[in-house]
This record gives sequence, C-alpha cells and structure tokens, in this order.
Amino acid sequence: MNLGVATAGFQVEGGFNGWGMPTNNWVDWELWGPADQSGVACRLWDRPDMLLNRAAALGCERFRLSIEWARVQPGFDVGDAAPPPYDDTALDGYADLVVALRRRGMEPLVTLHHFTHPRWLGLDLWGVGAKLPFFFDYVETVVDGIGRRLISRGQEPVLEWLTVAQPNHLALGSGLLGVFPGAARRGPATAARWLDHLLAAHCGAYDAVHGAHERNGWPTPRVSTNNVSLDVDWLDGVLTRLLMARERERDPAEVVPPAFRSRFPATFDALSNSPRSAKLDYVAIDWFDPVAARHLGRLRRPAGRPRRWSPRTVDRRVGDAAALTAALRRVAADAPGKPVVVTASGMCSMWPVTGERSTRPDGQRRPEYLARHLEAVRRAVAEGVDVTGYYHHTLADGYEWGSYTPRFGIHAVDRSRGNVVILDVDAQGDDSAAAFRRLAEEMAPR
Repeated sequence: MNLGVATAGFQVEGGFNGWGMPTNNWVDWELWGPADQSGVACRLWDRPDMLLNRAAALGCERFRLSIEWARVQPGFDVGDAAPPPYDDTALDGYADLVVALRRRGMEPLVTLHHFTHPRWLGLDLWGVGAKLPFFFDYVETVVDGIGRRLISRGQEPVLEWLTVAQPNHLALGSGLLGVFPGAARRGPATAARWLDHLLAAHCGAYDAVHGAHERNGWPTPRVSTNNVSLDVDWLDGVLTRLLMARERERDPAEVVPPAFRSRFPATFDALSNSPRSAKLDYVAIDWFDPVAARHLGRLRRPAGRPRRWSPRTVDRRVGDAAALTAALRRVAADAPGKPVVVTASGMCSMWPVTGERSTRPDGQRRPEYLARHLEAVRRAVAEGVDVTGYYHHTLADGYEWGSYTPRFGIHAVDRSRGNVVILDVDAQGDDSAAAFRRLAEEMAPR
C-alpha cells in the first residue's frame, strides 16, 4: 500500500484573488466576506521546495495535488463572448511540479477540479448543464498539455487522476448549506441538480482522460472520483453503484432509489451515451470522522427549546477508527473488483484566540490518529479489501476553505510575521512528522 499526503491547489499554492492574479469563484467571498483572504497560502506555486522536501522527508511515495483551472485559464470578466485563452506558462509550471515530485521519489495523484473554478464562469457553474463543455475542454487541454510537456522532459505522463473532488460534499456545501460560494438559491433541488451535473462532469472527464492517453499512445491511466464518506447510503454508496452500473451490465436507473431517479437526468445521459462502460478504474473515498450520520445523532436540544438541525452544530470529536474499516468494506462491496484508495483522511484542531498551541476538546493528538487509522486500513486489508493507497490530509496547515483557523497539517505553519514558516511540529506541538515517518517505515515492503 502506498502512503502519501493530500493537498488541494487553492489551499496550498497561493497567488489567487489579488490584484493582477487569477481569480476563482472564491474571490467575492475573499473581498467582501465571509472568507478570509487566501494570500500566499503555503507557497507551493512560487516556492515548491518548502513543501516537497517536507513530503519526501516523511517517506511519502505519493503526493496528491490539484490543477487550478483559474490559473490554467485565467480571465477577469464574467460572461465574455468567448472563453479566455489557456496560459502555457501555468501548464509548464504544473509539469515542472510533477518532475520535482518524481525527483524526490514520489508519484502524483492529480485532481482536476477541487472545489474551485475560474470566476469568469460565474458562481453557479454546476447548476447549469450548458457549462459542462467548458469543463471538458479544460480537462482535455490539461491532460494533453501536461502530458506532452512531461514527455518532452523525458518523463511519463501523469497516470493517476481524480476528476472532481468530493462531488457529494460540493453539491451539499454549495447547493444546500451555503458553506461554499455558488448557488444564489439554495435548497434540496439545487443540491440535487449540482450533484447530477458533477457526476455527469466526472463521466465526461473520465472519457477525456482515457481518450487523451489513447490518442497519444501513452500508458493506460487510472481515473476515479472521490466521495467524502458520509455514511448515508444515498449520498455516497448509491453514487458509486450508479457509476459502476454500465460496467456491471445494469440499468443505471435500477441502482438509484425510486424517489431519486428523476434527479439524475444528466448523469443517466452521460452514462448511456459514453463509448466506455467503465467510469471508475479504482474507487476512492475521503474519510473525516465523525461523518454526517454521527452528526445527526449527537445534536443537543437546549432546555425549553425545540430541537433543530443545523449543519454547523457538529461534534468535532474523532470517532472510533474502526468505522473506517467498515467504510472500506462497504466501498469494496459497492465496486467489486476495484482497488480502493483513501484519497484524504485527517483530523482538525482549532487555533485558539490566545495561546501558543492548537486545541481539541477531546484531547486527541495527530500521532495517535495516524496510528489508529492506518491500523484500521491494515484490518481492512487483512479482511480482503484491496486497499492500495492512503493519503493523509494534509502536509502543512493551509487555507481551509475560507479560513486559516482549522489546522489539519502534519506540519504547523507560522504566519504571525507575514511570511510562511513551516514548523517541524504540528499545531498541537507534536512531532507528527516523526510519527508518520515511523509508520511509513513499518509499512514499507520487506
């Protein structure tokens, strides 16, 4: 099993949404609230060695990164008659980043869309089916452009891809809950429309990646999408079974509960019209616990008031890691015969208003989290689940979708003096890097 760290471009690259910089769909929130300004993030774009050297020192074999669409196809005006041109220097930069990873002994897992898109496409990209061709053109340009650049540098093209990150999370977060920028009118119908278009986007992107490799005579890629595990079947398991339907010679409508069949017209069309029956070369999940099902069970009712559900009323305690073993069993059952990859798994501590260390109400530490969750993966493997990869989120504290307060990093980042200083310890003061390194050594083939 390969170990790695997971990042997202907007969280770590820096250089977005300022004067003269590429603008993505977060720019409005950064300029006028409620999000903090992303600024330089972790400087992966202009000073990649800071992060890549840290990842190599952990003993990572894999590094998950994103291509930022707004950097590759920047534009500043909404509603232009024609899309803006692609930036060759950005494609050069991403090819150089892959080369730098490989020189350090790591292979990339590349995400094509991780929650962000160029602002010129408007905020409601996934609510409008007519905008999907823009995404497919972007995917083809990126896969072909970066692949050709790598070949010219004496390298293989990227072989492992994720098309859209956490489609279930993005659809709920923007279309229903409003924790991401997006839909002007939120509600269940909007979230369902977003999810339908995101799954259709994955289907088209899957075909585009494979098509680019076939046209160029490159090795066969491995392509997937990654739901975040919510432990609610119709929000994760059903979606995997839907994408597996044609390959398993089933009618896609049959795997969707009757109440939801009218919600996936674009996905049904994409599956039916695709020249390829397969839509997942491996099955991927992101794991952050407690999951949605546990949130609903732990709400507390204030004395004398009616009980109300709120997406912000969540328990930040990390649940039993054995739940990850069970989740891996379910995922394998939903996609029989496919390898399983945990494409992100991590724990959050919150930076206090005062004090020197980040805190958690349950006192749990990251070294403990790593040990327990990797042991949970080992148990799944012992039970016969073909887990081929585990990525910890994340390498260093980054921009967590509107704020630098949540701390997920193996390495803490000190921003107190206006610069980015990556520390040896995590935000709780623990040497999580040493813990990860020991675990990587233990799991290395003998």
